[in-house]
Amino acid sequence: MLPDDLKSFYLTTDGILLTWNVQIEDSKIPVGKMELHPVAKLSKLSVSASTTDISNMISMADIDYTTDNDDEEGKPPHFDGRSRIFELDSCGGSGKVCLVYPTAVPGLPAQNSEIWFLDRSLNWNFVSESFTTYFRLMVLHMGLPQWQYSTTSIGLTPKAKQWCNLYAPVRLELDENLQTQDDIDIPIAKVDLAKVFKGKIPEKSLKTKPAGGNQKKKQPTQNIAGSKSMTSMRHLRGSKPWT
Repeated sequence: MLPDDLKSFYLTTDGILLTWNVQIEDSKIPVGKMELHPVAKLSKLSVSASTTDISNMISMADIDYTTDNDDEEGKPPHFDGRSRIFELDSCGGSGKVCLVYPTAVPGLPAQNSEIWFLDRSLNWNFVSESFTTYFRLMVLHMGLPQWQYSTTSIGLTPKAKQWCNLYAPVRLELDENLQTQDDIDIPIAKVDLAKVFKGKIPEKSLKTKPAGGNQKKKQPTQNIAGSKSMTSMRHLRGSKPWT
């Protein structure tokens, strides 16, 4: 079962092949190549058992690793039935970009796919968690030769690094910084904010209002209209109506 993003891609176009050249004087030199196999050419990489025979030929089953915990995340895929692997790009013979289902159960649809790169030494290198992320990386690297080796511990070859330095210098710098961060653990400095901002706060904001009895009490307001009316009533009572 294909992931949703890869399924949408194949519903839009049955594979892709985009190449670009560089013209130097009168000759054209092929440089970039972005390729994804059509559905009919999605070949499955697997081996049922070791095929070592009299000729002492070594198969993928002979170089497969063994582990006690196959469900652990981040483990490379297996060449046998424990993983389902489909080739997306042959990378011109320099490796294979594969759609991998790390944990597959026989008889059930595979889920939780990832993108891995199988280099020439048959070592697995994790690339991305989704096809969409891999497609973006391919476009950002402009399909330069052997750009997939930027995800490996081997790194780019001198020739591939020259092409990246010419046409994708920003991406090359980002890839080198990511490799440096993975190899070296940079300590995180802890900052004491109280010491950094000491003396920066104005003294007025630090002063608080006293909580004692120095506050002025509000004087009750006199009802001027009421006092005038009482005075007039007293005056009327004391006066004689016939005078």
